[in-house]
Amino acid sequence: MNTEKSKVTSIFAQKKFKFLGFCLGRTGSGTYIRVHRKSLAKAKEKLKLLTKRNRGRNVRRVMQEVKEFIRGWIGYFRAADMKRT
Repeated sequence: MNTEKSKVTSIFAQKKFKFLGFCLGRTGSGTYIRVHRKSLAKAKEKLKLLTKRNRGRNVRRVMQEVKEFIRGWIGYFRAADMKRT
């Protein structure tokens, strides 16, 4: 067991708590589930890598790869509030 990653805590005691790529927390009106900023940054980096111009790929092939990545990413984070994202 990795003690750096494993801990027992309340999501209300810690600000912007990250769990499996989600950011959990509480506002005045209740709790929220969002995509954590590190997970979003990682997804943006992956998209930049997929759409690099020097990869020597057909545009349709690149768009197919982007579509597959975005479909999977949104499928995983579908429970999160992503109105602003």
